[in-house]
Amino acid sequence: MKKNDRLRNLINSLTRGEQDFIQKSFALLSTKRAGEFQDLFGKLASDDRHKKPGEQNNVSVRYALRNHILRYMQLYRKPSKEDQILDNMRNYHFLRKKGLYDQAIRALDKAIALAKELEEVSWQIILLQVEKHRVLESERRELSDKIVSKNQQQVKLAQQWLEEVNAQMQYHLAFAGYREQGNWDKQYFQQGTQITLSENSSFYAKTYFWSLKAAEARAENNYAEAASYCKRILHLWRGNKTLMGEFPGKMIVFNANYGMAALGTRAFEEVEQAIENLEDLPHTYFDWEAERFQNIALLKILLALEQAPDSSVTDLIDFTVNGLQHYHVKINPARELTLWYNLLLLTFIYERFDESQAWINKIIAHKRFNIRKEIQYVTRLIEPIVQYEAGNLVGLDSLLNAVYMFFYSNEKLGEFEKAVLRHLRKLTDLQSQDESSVLFRKFKMHLERDLPFSETRRLGFSLCHVWATSKVRNVPIQTLLPLNYIE
Repeated sequence: MKKNDRLRNLINSLTRGEQDFIQKSFALLSTKRAGEFQDLFGKLASDDRHKKPGEQNNVSVRYALRNHILRYMQLYRKPSKEDQILDNMRNYHFLRKKGLYDQAIRALDKAIALAKELEEVSWQIILLQVEKHRVLESERRELSDKIVSKNQQQVKLAQQWLEEVNAQMQYHLAFAGYREQGNWDKQYFQQGTQITLSENSSFYAKTYFWSLKAAEARAENNYAEAASYCKRILHLWRGNKTLMGEFPGKMIVFNANYGMAALGTRAFEEVEQAIENLEDLPHTYFDWEAERFQNIALLKILLALEQAPDSSVTDLIDFTVNGLQHYHVKINPARELTLWYNLLLLTFIYERFDESQAWINKIIAHKRFNIRKEIQYVTRLIEPIVQYEAGNLVGLDSLLNAVYMFFYSNEKLGEFEKAVLRHLRKLTDLQSQDESSVLFRKFKMHLERDLPFSETRRLGFSLCHVWATSKVRNVPIQTLLPLNYIE
């Protein structure tokens, strides 16, 4: 992100209420500074965030405004439980230095209670250490027993924490692989298979362990098991109202993960419930709002690829495209490409081929296109079909040659790919609709033979097969939903 964009992106990430609060805070400043801030704030809040800045404002004014916004947002937002732990720790040390020991101990007790409420093992270990020092300074009788008790608690918590950190590390390693490649793979879980939960496992150890097991099950296409682990996580978190309120972003992820697993088991009602749960979650902050949008959009598109959506496809596409624009600064390239790709599949299934062509062009130009091999394959495979259906026959022969060379150079040119390209070449030479019907019947029969193709070609094969089937039956592709190949 360019430095010139930082202030604009900060201002545009603020909610309407936050922007109003910041603008009211300018009244507390000198007349000159307030005027400078008001002018710059208004300009950047109304500008298109994707445009390059026009006239450059004074650097010192920009810097001062950014610091002012950050400082006053701390006053605006409700302090989190973790903020309260830190505040009580600061109060404890301040009051202790002033000799106000009773007040200091109350502050420390509040911090300990908050750490337990948040299931924060690491904080509890730190606070126990502080409490031990406090006991050593103030207690005279039964000192040995109290210190031993505190040590035992600390050792137990340390064991829980080590287990938690191990589970967290293995999940993060697996997730890093997923973010890089765009899919879960068995190789990410080789070390994680040795992790087990103990009788005293912490809240977060369970969260990370079950998340790891759910992801591993998805890598093995065992969506029922993945859904089972996702349900455990949701049940665990729903049992702690404090954490649900403190970290709504976590609940967004957990509900979305369950929705994806339920989709794999074809439990469509469960997917719809997951979407409703996501829509009902609070979204006070821009980050959470962006995360919520991405997961809702993806689940709705994937569900529409399985069954006709409740609302119109146009509404779904508009919702997704508008959200991609609005939350652009918070959507990472991998997720952006995933949403584009699924919009391509959606427009193909619902025969909006002009739009499909536009998505193909965007996908091929995306910087992560060469990394996502499965997206490469399907996009290249259906590109000539889309061009044919859109009526763009000029240049189709050249495109077929380019696709042929792509498959050949990437060692993907099998009997199936040859059959698709051969069929399209024949279609371009036809003189009548009757000849087209005969060709599609032959093409469909050819596809239904035992053509050898790998698991990675399954989606491409099914898209071509349903396209041919719709032609043979003379019905729209979407009337053939549900499609058992969509993932």
